[in-house]
Amino acid sequence: MESVVAVPLRLVIILAGGTARRLGGVSKPDLQVGGMSLLQRQLGQVKDVCPLAQVVVVAPPTVVVPKGVTRVLEDPPFGGPVAGFAAGLSAAPGSAEGLVGLATCDAPLAPANYGRLVAALGPDLDGAVPTTGEGEDAFAQYALGVYRRESLAKLLGGPTRNVSVKGTFSPAKLAFVPDREGLCTDVDTWEDVETLEGLLNLH
Repeated sequence: MESVVAVPLRLVIILAGGTARRLGGVSKPDLQVGGMSLLQRQLGQVKDVCPLAQVVVVAPPTVVVPKGVTRVLEDPPFGGPVAGFAAGLSAAPGSAEGLVGLATCDAPLAPANYGRLVAALGPDLDGAVPTTGEGEDAFAQYALGVYRRESLAKLLGGPTRNVSVKGTFSPAKLAFVPDREGLCTDVDTWEDVETLEGLLNLH
């Protein structure tokens, strides 16, 4: 993994809720991987990559967040990722300008991609997202991208509850950046936990 370089994001929104059914219903943000919870790892990555960014964690009250981090939850809960991101954006009022990073706690290494995403973000684009896979199997990781705040607000301006992430974000003008280091690896199963532990050992 390349050494991280500070990225000028103003806001990072981290999703840290969900039911984690394939993990037996555990609290995913509190799941220990390599001696640290997924949320702790995610917050550590964000602090390293964009130390000046405001951080909003979208999670239930049972999830503990450190001082200086805002916690919010869509109302009513369990509205899906798009509703979570909308709630996170609403919890951070401010200028319409600047860049916003999206993240999910179950992909704790993904913020290390932010620098490459920002570098790919041309002036005529709404955002930049990493992709996994190759060729026709390439998958856009919209929930791990970087967006202009004004563009993100427009994308989240319609219905947000239980709507498709792809359907919400794919209309935007985006740069697609291959994630060749596996930084977008997420944890949905116990096998994924083993994969992430292997990546942590490598890096």
